[in-house]
Amino acid sequence: MTTGIKRTITPLILVILLLAVTVFGVFFVSSDCTVHTAVAIIPTGTHQTMVNTVIFARFEGEGEWLTEEKLEAYDLKFNTSNMSVKSYWETMSFGRVTYETRFATFGEFGSFETSRPRAHFSPRYEADRDGNVANNASVINKYGYNNRTLGRGNNARPHVDVFYRRQSLLVELIEMASDYINAEGKSNPNFGGAMENRANSFTFIFGGSPDRWADMLWPHQFQLFFSTSDAFITHEIPRHYHVPAGFWDNHDRDIFLQGGIDRAGLAGKDGTILPSRYVMSFDDVNFNRGNIDRGSAIDKDENDLGFLGVSVHETAHILGLPDLYNYENHNNNPFGRWDLMDNTAAMPQTLNSYFRYRLGWIDGTNMPTITESQTGLTLTASAIAGQNEIMAYKLKSPVFENEYFIVEFKGRFGTWDGSQYYRPTQSPRHSNLHYALPGEGLLIYRVDTRIGFEGNQWVGNMHGPPNMMEVMRGGRRIDEAHLDGFRRTSIGYAGGIRDNSQTLLSYQGSSNNRFRNWNSQIVISNVRIDGTTLTFDVSIPVEDEVVLPPRELNLFSIIPFCGDVSAVELLGLLGVLLFGVSMIIIKRR
Repeated sequence: MTTGIKRTITPLILVILLLAVTVFGVFFVSSDCTVHTAVAIIPTGTHQTMVNTVIFARFEGEGEWLTEEKLEAYDLKFNTSNMSVKSYWETMSFGRVTYETRFATFGEFGSFETSRPRAHFSPRYEADRDGNVANNASVINKYGYNNRTLGRGNNARPHVDVFYRRQSLLVELIEMASDYINAEGKSNPNFGGAMENRANSFTFIFGGSPDRWADMLWPHQFQLFFSTSDAFITHEIPRHYHVPAGFWDNHDRDIFLQGGIDRAGLAGKDGTILPSRYVMSFDDVNFNRGNIDRGSAIDKDENDLGFLGVSVHETAHILGLPDLYNYENHNNNPFGRWDLMDNTAAMPQTLNSYFRYRLGWIDGTNMPTITESQTGLTLTASAIAGQNEIMAYKLKSPVFENEYFIVEFKGRFGTWDGSQYYRPTQSPRHSNLHYALPGEGLLIYRVDTRIGFEGNQWVGNMHGPPNMMEVMRGGRRIDEAHLDGFRRTSIGYAGGIRDNSQTLLSYQGSSNNRFRNWNSQIVISNVRIDGTTLTFDVSIPVEDEVVLPPRELNLFSIIPFCGDVSAVELLGLLGVLLFGVSMIIIKRR
C-alpha cells in the first residue's frame, strides 16, 4: 500500500471512530436531559364525563355468587352514597368529572359464566413474592398461563401468554354482556337500555378471592386490546383494538400497544389519547374478606367500605395517574398512607395536590410557585380547600430546574380524610378505629421531572428508587414524616453541607451522582396549625448563596449540560472536539 493511500485512510478511520463516539455521547446526553414539564395533562377547566360499565362474572363450573343484596351494595358504593366512587371523583375535581356506573347482569341478579375454569387464568409456575420464577421452578398448575417474565428488573415484561389469556377472557365477557343486553326481547333494568355508547371503561367483578399480588387474577387496571364490534364502545374513546400482525412471534415487544383511535378521548401525557381501559376486582376483596385494606364506616350504619379504596385507586389509573409505590422495592414507601396512589386505605385518601394540578382541576392560584424566602405562608387543609383557596405551594430553588418541592396541609377533615372506619380484626372493634391518614400536618414531597415516564407511559414510581415523587421524611418513619406544628415545626438546613443529611430537603440527582442527596438549602420553619389552617415560613437561598457540589472536571465547568456535567455528556463533548480536530488534519493532508 502506498504512503499516500495510508495517509488518506488512517485519518478516515479515525474520523469514523470519533463520529461513532460522538453519536453515542450525544444520544445519551439527549436522553439524560429529558425534562417533563409539569403542565396539566388535561386542559384546566375541562369537564369530563366518565361512564363505567360493571360486568359481573364467574369462572366455568363455579356457582352463582351475585344476589340482590350485593347488587344494591355495589350500587351504593359506586353511585349513590356520599362515600362512593362517584362522590370521590366529583369532590376531588370540584365537579369537573361526572362519574356514572351501570351494571351488566345476566338476568336480574346473575353473573356471566366464562367458557374456561379459573385454573386457566392462574399461574403455572411457583414464584416468589415479586412474581419472579426460578429456572427450576415447580409446576403448581398445569393448566395455568406461563408466568415467566421476559427480561429482568425494570426491563421485565410478562410472557405473551399472559396478554393473550387476559384479553381473551375480557373480550369474551364484553361480548357476552353486549349480546345479552342488546338481544331482541331482553330486558335489563340494571343497565337501563342498550349497551352501545355507554362505556369509557369497564369493571369486571368476579366471585371469590384474588390470587397473589401481580398475578393475572388480582385487582388491577390495564388496557383493552380487541378486534370485535364497537357496539359497546363510546365514540369518544379509542376503539377497534387489535393485536398487530407478527405480535405473537415477538415475545419481547412492549405490550403497552396503542390501537386505532376515533376522535378525542381521555387525555394522557401531553394531551395524547389513552386507550380504552378496564378494572378487575373480586367480590371477596370487595366485601368482608380478602387481603386488601378494608373496613366499615361508622357513620353509615357500619356499611362495609369493601372495595371503595381499591376501586377509586384503579379509576385514578383510568384518568391517567400512575402508582406512587415501587413495584419491586416493597419496603421503600415513597408516600405510604399519605396518598391514594401508594398505600390505599379502605377509606380512600384525598388525592395529592400535584396530581390534581396535572389533571387540570386546580391551577397556579391553588398551588403558587415560591422562589424566594417568605414568612407567614398560609394553607387550607387540602381535603376541604375550596376551588379558590391555596391548598399547596411549589418551592423552587433558583439554580436547580429539574427538581422541586410541593408542600400541602394534610388534615383529618372532610368526608375522606376526616371519617373514621373499622378495620376488622380479632380485636374488639372499639380499639380498632382508623383514619385514612397516619397523622396531621405539613407534608413535603419532592418532584423529579426527569423520571417517571417510559416513552408515552406515565409510570410514576413503578421502577423506583429513584422516584418521580417522594415524601421528605427527615430521617423518620413515613407515618411520621409530617411537621405537626407541635413536636416538629421545621425541616432543612441553610448551609451547603451537613453530616446528618436525613434532616435536609435534599435533591435526588437522578441523572448522575453530582447532586445525589445534595442539600437544597431550603428551610421550612415555624409551622403552626390553627384548626383547618396551617402557616409556616420558608427560606430559599438567592442564587449567589447557593452552595453547589464540585464538578467532576473543572475544565468543562463553564459548560452547563442539564445543570451539571456527567460522564456521558463529557464523552459527547470530547467526541465533538476530536471530530473537529480530525477534519482539520484531513484538510491539511
